[in-house]
Amino acid sequence: MKIKYENWNPHKKSKVLVDKSNEIIAQQTGRITLRGLYYQLVGRLDVKSGDKAYRGVMNVLGRARLAGLISWEAVESNYRTHSLKR
Repeated sequence: MKIKYENWNPHKKSKVLVDKSNEIIAQQTGRITLRGLYYQLVGRLDVKSGDKAYRGVMNVLGRARLAGLISWEAVESNYRTHSLKR
């Protein structure tokens, strides 16, 4: 389900990334992780691999989800935070 929480008008490169992400999501039989979606984009688009590129793609995908351009239910985030106990 696509739910819009904020307005966002992506630039051309970001729009291509969002459109390709939605194509990949539509081809899945279940949910896809953000990391899995990123690696699919690396393979299908001219997206570089690396920490900086990953953060950039995650930023675009996050904004696209908040803008209702990518389904919240189709993509899962396995982001985990760790805390150190002393």
